[in-house]
Amino acid sequence: LLALAAPAWGQDLGPICADRPGKGNAPCTVAPGHIQIELGLDDLSIQHRSGITTSINDVGGMLAKFGLTDWLDVEAGINLYQSEREHGATLTRTQTGIGDLFLHLKYGASSGRFALAFDPYLKLPVASGAVGNGKLEGGLAMPMAYDLGSGWSLGDTLEADALANTRGGGMYANVSEVLGVGKSFTNGLTVGAELWTDENFDPSGTSSQYSAGLELADLLNNDIQIDCGLTFGLDRQSPDLEIYAGIAERF
Repeated sequence: LLALAAPAWGQDLGPICADRPGKGNAPCTVAPGHIQIELGLDDLSIQHRSGITTSINDVGGMLAKFGLTDWLDVEAGINLYQSEREHGATLTRTQTGIGDLFLHLKYGASSGRFALAFDPYLKLPVASGAVGNGKLEGGLAMPMAYDLGSGWSLGDTLEADALANTRGGGMYANVSEVLGVGKSFTNGLTVGAELWTDENFDPSGTSSQYSAGLELADLLNNDIQIDCGLTFGLDRQSPDLEIYAGIAERF
């Protein structure tokens, strides 16, 4: 969404188009023959419930992309370091490790002011036992965006996932949606806001999550973007606060 709203810099490739910041994805692909690295420098979420504070910290969340054609790229993403800490009056527990590997094949198309992409993914369970669930999972995201003109844009990302049962075998469904609006300025700065919902249909106990977020992205030049954002939980299932920052560069 932020990439769609960003102003053009007058070069052939246009400004970099990244999936970050925010929970939604961008409906664009990397130009053929180019590599793009998107790196989450730090992503910290905090939740306090029933006297226990849970903090999850992801450092080095990396997504690498390679453009195959004008409308197709391949992507691989992994969290290089994850830490989950629970702390209360009688409990302190910490788990750390590397995250799972996510492989994507993104197909994007646009017509006029509207852009749409299909982004199927497969999760390979390479995470350490303390961090991952050791299960093969997958899903499909469908990011879309509409250019409203005057630097404004709307975005929507729908996603459906097939997740492994926490008890026993088999899979179950998880669906989510991100709605966002963005406004760009001629100096390369873009601000955005989004709403997110996630519906988890785990047979052992279904749950719903809702959050609202604010994000900012700044184009340092045509190929480098820095960003940061805040997300606020709107229900007891979601983290109270998430704060993150990152960078994306195209080569």
